Amino acid sequence: VAFTLGQVISAGDAAPWTKPVQAFAFASALSLVVMAGAELFTGNNFVMSAASLRKKVTWGDTIKLWIFCWIGNLIGSLICVGIFQLTGIPTAGEGEVAAYFTQVSVGKVGYAPLPLLARAVFCNILVCLAVWCGTKLKSESGKLIMIFWCIFVFMVCGFEHSIANMSIEGVALANGGITIGQYCYSVLLATVGNMIGAIVFVTLPYHLISKEK
Repeated sequence: VAFTLGQVISAGDAAPWTKPVQAFAFASALSLVVMAGAELFTGNNFVMSAASLRKKVTWGDTIKLWIFCWIGNLIGSLICVGIFQLTGIPTAGEGEVAAYFTQVSVGKVGYAPLPLLARAVFCNILVCLAVWCGTKLKSESGKLIMIFWCIFVFMVCGFEHSIANMSIEGVALANGGITIGQYCYSVLLATVGNMIGAIVFVTLPYHLISKEK
């Protein structure tokens, strides 16, 4: 939804508003995950590593859940890509939507390893803070507001979310815009960066601070 809207807006006079509108639409995804109790790999990087550090669960169980969650998110993303293709939206008209997804994806897979890794680290710091706020805050409106702001920042800044990229780049892959090798490079490296962002920059600092208290 976010990137389909982005294509529509970028084609008109409102191009400067593309990223803010995409961010607004994309925030609904994490809102649904948190409010509906779904499982998101990047959020679980924070939740499960925190539980493991507190010895509530074993690291073996945590790694097992991460693997199954990542695979489940990949399967879900590819199913969504397949259904999206069946709607005919990507190839409608002159294929403007597919071309836009390809344009975005080519940019994503074109990053050198270090910039891609750094963007993924920053991304999951914000996603995990959104998940943490969603857990900590009591009111549903408060949860939604904090989730929105965290996701808004990461989208506008152009950070890299491995699970989102599974779908975005999946559309480009389905329409011949990128190769399988490029897809795997981007998604896997973003996965590593997302894990570093969650464990090293969110879980560990919170764990050490709470331990001292």
